[in-house]
Amino acid sequence: MGVYVCATCKNGSDIEMCLEAKELMLPEEPILPDNPTPHQREMWDLHATAAKNEEKLMQNRRALYTVVYSLCDATMEDKLKAHESFKK
Repeated sequence: MGVYVCATCKNGSDIEMCLEAKELMLPEEPILPDNPTPHQREMWDLHATAAKNEEKLMQNRRALYTVVYSLCDATMEDKLKAHESFKK
């Protein structure tokens, strides 16, 4: 699945990391210090860009769910629908 995600999704490596960790890993919002040095500003810009990718991560997650769900047979779909965290 990781190879599929990397090949078909923008920023697919983010969701691949989540698959490997078996949990949703969201980037932390960066905090820009007062009077930052040029290096601190550059690092903040990089982290801010990663935080903006959170929406893309969620879109990729929904797309991957759709692909996996479409591969399920009726029995597996029933099991998924019976799970307490299933959202319709």
